[in-house]
Amino acid sequence: MAIATVQEDNKLCTSKIDRETLLLFCKNAAARPEFISQAQEYASCCYEELAGANYTLCDKTFQNPFTGSNFSVPCHTISSFYTWDSLKGINLDIIMLVVDGILLFSFLVLLESKLLSKWSSMLSSAMYTATPLGGLLDDDVLSEQERVGRRTDNDLLTVLNLQKSFKKFPAVGGLSFGVKPGECFGLLGINGAGKTTSFRMLTGDETPTKGIAMMLGYSLDKSRSKFLKNIGYCPQFDSIIPELTGRELLTLMCRVRGVPSNDLKDEVDRWTEFLGIQEYIDRESGAYSGGNKRKLNVAMSLVGEPPVVFLDEPSTGVDPVARRNLWNIIQGIQANGQAVVLTSHSMEECEALCDRLGIMVNGQFQCFGTVPHLKNKFAQGFTLLVKLKDSVEDMNRSEEEVMAQIEKSFPKTTIKDRHRGYLQFSIEEPSIPLHVLFRTMESIKGPGLIIEEYSINETTLEQVFLSFAKKQMSNTT
Repeated sequence: MAIATVQEDNKLCTSKIDRETLLLFCKNAAARPEFISQAQEYASCCYEELAGANYTLCDKTFQNPFTGSNFSVPCHTISSFYTWDSLKGINLDIIMLVVDGILLFSFLVLLESKLLSKWSSMLSSAMYTATPLGGLLDDDVLSEQERVGRRTDNDLLTVLNLQKSFKKFPAVGGLSFGVKPGECFGLLGINGAGKTTSFRMLTGDETPTKGIAMMLGYSLDKSRSKFLKNIGYCPQFDSIIPELTGRELLTLMCRVRGVPSNDLKDEVDRWTEFLGIQEYIDRESGAYSGGNKRKLNVAMSLVGEPPVVFLDEPSTGVDPVARRNLWNIIQGIQANGQAVVLTSHSMEECEALCDRLGIMVNGQFQCFGTVPHLKNKFAQGFTLLVKLKDSVEDMNRSEEEVMAQIEKSFPKTTIKDRHRGYLQFSIEEPSIPLHVLFRTMESIKGPGLIIEEYSINETTLEQVFLSFAKKQMSNTT
C-alpha cells in the first residue's frame, strides 16, 4: 500500500498530468500568478527540467493580487520508500518480513527435525501416565526381545521396546523385533491394534514416546535423515500428487533417491512395466482408478532399491493378476537382499510372502514366528465338512444320524453350520493324528450310502489370527 501511494505521488509530473497541459499551464500562470494559488499541484510541477527557466513557478515567491499577501509553492520532489513513515514508508514492513522469515524458517526446521514432536511427547509423558498394557507375553515374543536386545545378529532393521502413547492411551507398547536382509516380516492385527502407528514411527511420521530403532548403524532418534533415506514407504492411504502424471511422480522419486540422471528413464520404465501401468503412466495420477493408484504408490516405494521397504496394505483394491505380480516383485526384491516389512489383512498374502510374522493385539505382539510354527503352536483342531447325498429320503433324520456318530467318535466336537445336507464341524482336538481322523471318517461313511463326500482341514492362519483378534480392547477404555 505504501509503495503504491509513493509511486503514484512520484509520477505526478511525468505521468499523471499531461505534458502539453502542464506546459500550457506554466506559461499562463507565469503571466497571471493568481492561477497558481488555485492549482498548486500543477504549479509544483513547473520546475526548470520540465517547464524551462522562463516558466519555472515552484520555489518562487508571488503576491496574491486579491489579498496582497506573498505565497510560494514548493517544487515536486521524488519521495523514497525507505522511511519510517507509517503510511508512505516500508522500513517497518521490511523488518517484519525479515522477522517473519526467520521465525517461519525456524518453525519449519523444528517440524522437519521432529523436535516439536519430541517436546510434545515429553510434555505429554510428564502430564499423563499411560495405562500399562497388561498380560503375559508369549515365550516366542520374549525370545525375540532377548535376541534383539543382545544386538549380536546381523539384522538390517532393529526395533527395541518401541512405544507410543497418546495422552493416557498406549497405542503401541514395547515392540521388539529384527528384520534380516532378504526377509519379509509381516505385521498383523485388526484395525486399532497399532500397526499403522508402528509404521508411522518407523517412517518418521510419528515420534516414539520411548524405544530404539536402528538401521545400518543409524538411529532413528539421533541420525534421523540417514535412517529415513534408507527406507521406501507405501502408506496405507495414497500419497500421490494428483496434478502430476505417473511418470513425473516416479521420476521425482528417482531424483529424491539419488538415481543417476542417465538411469532415470530405465528405472521409471522398469517399475512401470513391473506394476503393469504402462497404459496410464502419462496421465495425471489423480485420474487413476483406486487399484492403479495403489500400484503407483508401490512403485514409488520401490524405485532406487532402498534396503528396507515398508508396505502398509499394498494390495488393497488391486486386481488378482496385479496382486500376484506384486507378490512376485516382493519375492524378487527379497532375493536381491532387500528387506520388506508388510502389513495386510489378506492371510493368503501373508502366507505367500512372510518369512516371519507377529500378530499385534492392543499394541503388543501376542505371538511371533514363522507361519507353520504359529499354526502348530496355536492350532485349534480341525474343520470337518460333510456333504450328504441328495438322494437321501429323510434329510433331517440323516443329518441327525451323522451328527450323532461324529460327536460320539470325537467328543470335543461342535457343529458350526448345518444347511440342506451340508454339515460343518469343529474338532477341537489338535493332537489327533490325521490318519486316525480319516480312518474314523471312513468307518462312519461306510456302506450306508448317506455321506457323499467329506473334507478335513487343519487350522488356518486366519483362524489363528481371529483367536487373537478377539482379545483386542476398545480404544475408548
